[in-house]
Amino acid sequence: MKSRYDQRVTKRSSVFRSAKGLCVSTLGDKHKDTDTLTWSVCNKSKYTQWNNWSVSTSQNIKSTCEESSSSSSSSSSSSSSSSSSGRKSLLFRINSVQNKDYFAYVSKQKEGRGQIVKLTNVGQQWRELWFYDERTKTIRNAKMRDFVLSNADGAGTNIGKNVVIRKWTGVAQPDQTIERTGNFIKSFKACLTPQKFDVDSNVALTWFTCQNKPTQNWNFQYWTGKWDAKNWGKWDPRFGVQGGSSSSSSSSSSSSSSSSSSSSSSKTCRSAKTYTSSSVTNQIRIIRRPQIKIVG
Repeated sequence: MKSRYDQRVTKRSSVFRSAKGLCVSTLGDKHKDTDTLTWSVCNKSKYTQWNNWSVSTSQNIKSTCEESSSSSSSSSSSSSSSSSSGRKSLLFRINSVQNKDYFAYVSKQKEGRGQIVKLTNVGQQWRELWFYDERTKTIRNAKMRDFVLSNADGAGTNIGKNVVIRKWTGVAQPDQTIERTGNFIKSFKACLTPQKFDVDSNVALTWFTCQNKPTQNWNFQYWTGKWDAKNWGKWDPRFGVQGGSSSSSSSSSSSSSSSSSSSSSSKTCRSAKTYTSSSVTNQIRIIRRPQIKIVG
């Protein structure tokens, strides 16, 4: 598949140049932490010059090093902040608001070139995990990442057909473009709905006229489980920051934090410049990580 015209970027010397002849620059000609980058007319300004660069894709990237003055207080505050840092990944389950025990999953039942999406209240591992691809405006399965939430094969934008996951062809189809408005998940102006408005096990989902019914309301429950790389494949950067840890790792981390708080050893974080593209806002931001010495 050919790349979009506005996504072709070349690096010449210390300048990033697009196919349209524009250069990457900081917005408002500033160089500060978390400054937003933009495309501007190429010139010899220092704000369009870049060196020693690396690329990563993530969400809410923060420096792992924080300046602290006292050992015991800093370790306790950092451990408490890390434990209450909210969701760790962008993977989610599509839960029914009317009955939170039920969520959408990829069933094994095939229909045309797709697999029917149904409701269940029993854990289905990767079959229940989804992520939103901001670039294509699609909802994709965590393991079958080339398959997106769609209408039934060949149904076009006709309502009342089964919702399936169908392979993404690289061209945006009306029945594959997803929009979330409040608790409604919409495609071609129809809402994600259980067949016959019935929230129950193995009930297939459909796209139906939005009627503000309780059964048409959905909630994204963000996942914090352990990713099974052996059976599910490699972690995708579009999933955000990998979450979940085993009890042994969590206990070891807690023991290490307690030991570090009691000792007087110090560690220094490496300085680096990271250019990161957020998979949520689709903006490019620059984050600097200066030399910070932590006494822990």
